[in-house]
Amino acid sequence: MRLDPSSLTLDKMPTSPRRVASILRHPECPQEILWAYVMKGYAKEVLANINCPAEILDVMVPNKSYVINEMVLEHPNITPSIAKKIAASKDYFVRVKVAQKFPQVLRNPLEGLSPYDLAKVDAEPQDIIDFYHYTASLSEKASLLQNPNCPLSLIEDVLNHTTSARLVAAIVKNNNLTAELITKLFLRSQKILKSTPINFQREFYLTLLKHPSCTNAIALDLSMYHDSTINNAAFAALIAAREKGKSA
Repeated sequence: MRLDPSSLTLDKMPTSPRRVASILRHPECPQEILWAYVMKGYAKEVLANINCPAEILDVMVPNKSYVINEMVLEHPNITPSIAKKIAASKDYFVRVKVAQKFPQVLRNPLEGLSPYDLAKVDAEPQDIIDFYHYTASLSEKASLLQNPNCPLSLIEDVLNHTTSARLVAAIVKNNNLTAELITKLFLRSQKILKSTPINFQREFYLTLLKHPSCTNAIALDLSMYHDSTINNAAFAALIAAREKGKSA
């Protein structure tokens, strides 16, 4: 039997999930039914309705579900104000889509970038600071700390407060660190990396030893580390520094 939208009322709704879904997707489904069923776990079916009003889209975001955020973003009735709410999502994939469709709603030009791009983009230092404190994503924070334009003041502040092995591992990849910051990073890493797997420690300290600002004092300390791979790399760094001094 062909569906007659004009006859639909809440008290006449079927109990079959398949029938309910079919009704909710119908372009002429009454708004009162859409409102009622969006609260009953039928969000995807309601969003599949091309005539779903912007007011319903608005109450759905930001959502923990990437699928829901994406469906709202792709809905023809979305407004810039709704897109702005979606841009607050912790999922950078969602923010990238917002940036593509509604670039004017982003609070920071870095919001629409992937972690890979955040580490390399020629960004303004203040934008990096603002976005670092705005985002809740550890991946994005780590990428920002690697960015060549990342202010050293931000890196120093992170070193003073963080307990994250991932963040200190990101900082060591920033070649703009001063010898003073490298020393602070080394001292903090000894405590933060203590309980991490040895392979993680190796990667960190091998990168540290290759850093242009790594000091002989750090290399000497690492030459006594409890891992032969790190020991050997530290000795090699000390020998290279001595040879460089002779040729200077």
